[in-house]
Amino acid sequence: MAPLVQDHPGAQGAEASVKYAQVIVSIPTRQIDRPFDYAVPAPLEEQVKLGAKVRVPFGPKILDGYVVGLEAEPQVEPSRIKQLHSIVPGATISSELLTLANWIACFYHCLFLDALRLVLPSWTETQRTVQVASLLQPLPDVVQAQARSSPKQAELVKILASQGPLPVQQLLQLADCTQSPLRSLAAKGVVQLTLEPERRKAPSAPSQASVRPQLTLQQEEAIAKLSDLPAGGVGLLWGITGSGKTEVYLNLIERQLALGHSVIALVPEIALTPQMVARFRDRFGRLVALLHSQLGAAERRTEWERVRAGDAKIVLGPRSALFAPVEKLGLVVIDEEHEPSYKQESPPRYHARECAIQRAKLSGAQVVLGSATPSLESFYHAENGQFKLVSLTQRPTGQALPQIHLVDMRQELAEGNSSMFSAKLQAGLRECLEAGRQAILFLNRRGYSTTVLCRECGQVLRCPQCDLPLTFHFAQNQLRCHYCGYHRLPPKICPQCGSHKIRHFGTGTEKVEAELTRLFPGVKLARLDVDTTRKKGAHERILSAFRQGKSQILVGTQMVAKGLDFPNVTLVGVVMADLTLNLPDFRAAERTFQLLTQVAGRAGRGREPGKVLIQSYLPEHYSIQAAASHDYLGFYRQELPYRRRQGYPPFSRLVNLTVTGPEAGVTRRVADALAKELTGDVIGPVAAPFAVLKGEWRYRIMARFAPDQDVPEDWLSALTTLNYAASGVKVSVDVDPISML
Repeated sequence: MAPLVQDHPGAQGAEASVKYAQVIVSIPTRQIDRPFDYAVPAPLEEQVKLGAKVRVPFGPKILDGYVVGLEAEPQVEPSRIKQLHSIVPGATISSELLTLANWIACFYHCLFLDALRLVLPSWTETQRTVQVASLLQPLPDVVQAQARSSPKQAELVKILASQGPLPVQQLLQLADCTQSPLRSLAAKGVVQLTLEPERRKAPSAPSQASVRPQLTLQQEEAIAKLSDLPAGGVGLLWGITGSGKTEVYLNLIERQLALGHSVIALVPEIALTPQMVARFRDRFGRLVALLHSQLGAAERRTEWERVRAGDAKIVLGPRSALFAPVEKLGLVVIDEEHEPSYKQESPPRYHARECAIQRAKLSGAQVVLGSATPSLESFYHAENGQFKLVSLTQRPTGQALPQIHLVDMRQELAEGNSSMFSAKLQAGLRECLEAGRQAILFLNRRGYSTTVLCRECGQVLRCPQCDLPLTFHFAQNQLRCHYCGYHRLPPKICPQCGSHKIRHFGTGTEKVEAELTRLFPGVKLARLDVDTTRKKGAHERILSAFRQGKSQILVGTQMVAKGLDFPNVTLVGVVMADLTLNLPDFRAAERTFQLLTQVAGRAGRGREPGKVLIQSYLPEHYSIQAAASHDYLGFYRQELPYRRRQGYPPFSRLVNLTVTGPEAGVTRRVADALAKELTGDVIGPVAAPFAVLKGEWRYRIMARFAPDQDVPEDWLSALTTLNYAASGVKVSVDVDPISML
């Protein structure tokens, strides 16, 4: 895909000479996703800059758009060019982020418009104000024209001209008029109505300086090696769980601040931000800005503006924080870099790691990736010299890694134990609780029962939109689809045969919680999953209560598997280790190893030794064996040959195309036609693993390329010219997919 932001000979020199702007218009279709030329009115020449948000005529409408090019001469016949309407104040993209958005659009074959929206601030405005629009004729003429037709309109213009932007109610009071003349002025383009958000105070500095831990020799060596990375260089900090990677990050950040640089630090989950924010703000106070989707609109606006103004030099948050408007970026840290949450699963389907590396190249910054279980791709790049590998093999406290015991659930069943908890796990929990310690139980599946089945006819209750089994949630007494949100009351009789023999099968975190209550009456429990963290601040409240000892056992999904540091946790139990092994995904073994290793690392981080019990029906699998031995290299050496034989990453680049539509036959025909147009090692189309989702049929086309090969440009041509939209069919492109589902 050719770059959408290009230098034009006519655009060189002073911006005041610019007569034309290239604008991406806010219409999300591939056919229109290209720059359009607009003439810049003389009064706006000095205001129109690269990255500015503008209003432009497009057909019969006035639409938002973004300036991605400036020219002294247009690319088309001047007589065909319309004039730019106005500028939207305050929403400007820096040239660095504009270039990054262009790279994202080209590399991930997404709409440039979607990439631009990534790098723009997103918040809901809350308080109306008025401000003078850009006038296309001298102000006295405007006042005289309005005075002849409407004295109230003329009065409004005079007030705004003399006093500048004013809140609507204040303006109307000064002019002693209703909103009608104001709306008329807005419709004529004389004034522009914008929204001014409520602002919150910046966070206060810590009340006292935090105690700095003594660095180990390994940490000092890691800091020295990573500080020596070249501009645009990437370092991989491979450290066992509890080895003090965060302290290494903090020291690297201090060095960047001393050089006058800014820093972006990414974490994979919002659940991790409260703990990480506390560490960062204890060290750096008001210099830290927090950016994530669960902040309120006012909080997001306040933090974003602190970053843009340079008041906050450190940005902390999940993947979207990468696009914060920092100046003089010196370092990007990506903690738990292996986590799939760094890949966005909706357009634009970017990976934060790859975008961070690209942004670092643009700004001359360093990138530090950290993990106890690096992705195979990252470790392979480190082995081959593309990344600098730095290791931490010891915990600063001197505490050993927890002992991990495998429990064969086949043997448990043979001995007559059909409970979800093995005898060893029950005994371990009892011992932990009696000692006044805490435990974490991990099960990567939420809900109470994962299947509701009629034992008479075998019918499984499924989602009518997705054709997937519904999950029973006990607390709400509902059957839910975790993909489209469909829900219903559980039936008392089978809708297929009328039998009353309906039973619940399978286990989720809600059922684990209920079984613990039965086995250990009076125990204080907490549950951390999507269902318990829907409300703002729920993550922080649950984890804070657990840290304070208000709950003794924390039950959770993958949210509890990473980054959490609770010194009083001495036992971790994995209820079902095999769940991720059975997924139709070539990364299933890697994902299993990573989850088990990460959750095991939550035990024994204080003075007391830790113990981990992993329950499995396949304990001999090499990923589970490697996790039980804390043996990353052993897993890596076994997994890599499999990837090489099958031609999977890091030995190839994959691209998935998902074709979706309301009718199976039409969707399949479009998928067949598209596959014939594509070049490369193309596989499919085949039915996607979830063949029907949210009421639409899904077909998958996969293509494989050499690791350093870009997606051919004829792909974009096929996606743009193939006439499938009229049939309601959509095609999505996923470059370097993380999930094969």
